[in-house]
Amino acid sequence: MKRTLLVALALLVVMAGTCVAMVPTVVDGPGVDGLVITEIVVTPLDPGAGPRLRFTAPRSLDNARVLFESHHWWKSSDELVPTHRVELLGDRGESRTYWVGTFSYPPRFPCYWFCTGYWAAALNPDGSVQTGVIKPLASSDDMFRLLDLLHPVEPASQPNSAVNPPHSVVTALAQRSKRRAAGRAGHRGR
Repeated sequence: MKRTLLVALALLVVMAGTCVAMVPTVVDGPGVDGLVITEIVVTPLDPGAGPRLRFTAPRSLDNARVLFESHHWWKSSDELVPTHRVELLGDRGESRTYWVGTFSYPPRFPCYWFCTGYWAAALNPDGSVQTGVIKPLASSDDMFRLLDLLHPVEPASQPNSAVNPPHSVVTALAQRSKRRAAGRAGHRGR
């Protein structure tokens, strides 16, 4: 009994030490303060992950301003493997580029594939990921904003189509509506 209690106490101490080591140091990071964003270019690093996307809609530009502000960055020594490159273009020809990846890859202790959320890191002059400071994008608000840039699904969030959805979308909706109307008419006649 005493031995089991000692083992349990030792595990508790190890777990507490791990949690203390995981408390982040919050710093100001390489944000977009002062940059008037006019266009966003999102490039998936995996060729099978979809096409390169360009955004100019005000909602997308606002999302980028919030996501990449200079506050609430963390010091980090983690290995970072990005999934996307996000380039923010300014009104005077300047740009800022960030790498975006997930906390679940590569898998690492203590949560392996169970970690949620994304991170952002700045681009080094040589094009590599700046690994010393990351911006955690793990709140639900941040994740929805980021996913709207990485994987847009609503016609209003598609690149440059906030006002006019593509013809194929309109045609598909019209055909679906006609089928439903025909189905209802046949159902009422019975």
